Amino acid sequence: MSPRDIGTIVNNAAKEKEMEKAKEYQDTYLADEKKQEELHLTLSTQAYRLFSKGKTPIQVAVMLNLGEADVTRYYKEYWRLRQLHGLYLAYEETEGEIEPFLRLYSLSKSEEMSTEHS
Repeated sequence: MSPRDIGTIVNNAAKEKEMEKAKEYQDTYLADEKKQEELHLTLSTQAYRLFSKGKTPIQVAVMLNLGEADVTRYYKEYWRLRQLHGLYLAYEETEGEIEPFLRLYSLSKSEEMSTEHS
């Protein structure tokens, strides 16, 4: 084997190794970039996503390590964003004590009352 052939083999091996490192770096960079993107989401955005997936306020509080006041605020904001104004207004008017309101709703439903009966 000539020195030229050996040089070609060594150069090709070095290029392959360099390409592997570049791919590894790119894969790591993309994974890190996605993690960073998730970390940069605000808590409110993360909470809205979880609420939209059907998570309860308690689940959101645990998953995001938030207190009740923050989760409640995000939940109310989520209602407004989803244009659930009626629900939000009923909640506000009853100062969060919506149990009587819900019992009335259940009673009207069990009596098969519809909006035409109002």
